[in-house]
Amino acid sequence: MNFSSSTIVYIFILSLFTGCAPTRYEQYRDIRAWEIALWSISKQELPKISHKIWMSPDDHVWEMLTERISLAKNKIDLNVYLLSDVPLINAIILAHRQWVFVRIILERSVYGAPTANATVYERLKNEGISIVWADEVRQNFNHAKYSIIDDVVYLGTANFTTTSFTKNREFFIETTDKAVLQYMEHIFEADFYRFPFHGTEASVYISPIDSRIKIEWALRSSQKSIHIFAASLSDDSLLDILREKQWDGVSVQVCLAYETDQERQNLKQVFKSQKIDFKQVKSPYVHAKTILIDSHILFIWSENFTKNSLDQNREIGLILRESYFVQKYKETILKDCRDI
Repeated sequence: MNFSSSTIVYIFILSLFTGCAPTRYEQYRDIRAWEIALWSISKQELPKISHKIWMSPDDHVWEMLTERISLAKNKIDLNVYLLSDVPLINAIILAHRQWVFVRIILERSVYGAPTANATVYERLKNEGISIVWADEVRQNFNHAKYSIIDDVVYLGTANFTTTSFTKNREFFIETTDKAVLQYMEHIFEADFYRFPFHGTEASVYISPIDSRIKIEWALRSSQKSIHIFAASLSDDSLLDILREKQWDGVSVQVCLAYETDQERQNLKQVFKSQKIDFKQVKSPYVHAKTILIDSHILFIWSENFTKNSLDQNREIGLILRESYFVQKYKETILKDCRDI
C-alpha cells in the first residue's frame, strides 16, 4: 500500500497526539517543531461538515481543534474566557504567520486568577495578531467559548486549556449552518469592536441578551423529562422552575460536578426534599453546561446555571434537535451519571 508524503506526515502527527499524550506538551512547546511538522498538511482540504458533536476527554478534541487551526485558509476568530494551552497557541501563531487573518477576544480578569491571560495576550500581541480585551462595561465576564475558522463555527463548554481537553467532561459543537455562522460572525464583530448588539437567532442563546428568557421558556415547556448535566446550578428562578415541573409530574434529574462546599450540601437537601433525582460526578470533572429536554432537545452552552452567567456575562449556546447528537449525549451522561 502506498501513501503520499503528506499522508505519512499526517499519520505521524496523529500518532504523536494519541500515543504520547503525557509528553506531547513538552514535544510541541517549541513553535519551530510545529512549523516543521504541520507545514506538510497545511494545504489539505477540510472534510465537508454540517454538524458534529465532540466531547472531551474521550474524542481527542485537542487534536481536532489543532488540525482545524492548522488548516485554516482565510480567518480565525476566537473568543474565549481562558487561553493557556501552549500547543494550541503555537498553532494560532503559525496560522497568523501563514497569512491567516486572526482576531482574538480574551477576558482580562479571570475569576480567581485575574492575570491568567496576561502573558498570552502580550505574546500574541507581539506577534502582530489582532487581540483585544473583552468589554468590561457591557458584561461582567466574557465567559464565551467559541471560534470561527473560515466558514465553520466551533462552540462549546470548554476553555482553551490543557485541563479542558485532557481531564474535563466538555462538549463541543462543530457546525456550518449558515444562519448560525452569520449570527456568530455578527456577535464577534460587535464584541471585538465593542459595538452594541441586540440581534437574535432561534437556535443560538446569548447572554445577557436572551438566554434567560429562552432557557426558562424551554424548561417550562417540558412535558416528560428534564436532564441537567453541568458544573453548577444556583439560579433561584431556574430552581423554582425545576421544582414546579417536578410537582407537575415531569421527571427532573440533575447531575453536577462533585463539590463538598456548603452551597452544594444545601442544594442536595433542597433536591432531596423535592424528590428531585440528584447525583454528583467525581470523574471526569464535569465542566459541561447542558440540558436535555424531553429526550430530544439538547442545549449546549458556555454558561453555568447561575444568575451572573444568565444576566451579566457574555455567554453563547446552541440548541440541537438532531437524534445523533442527542443519542451520543445520552450515552455520555449514562456513563458519567450511571443510572440517569
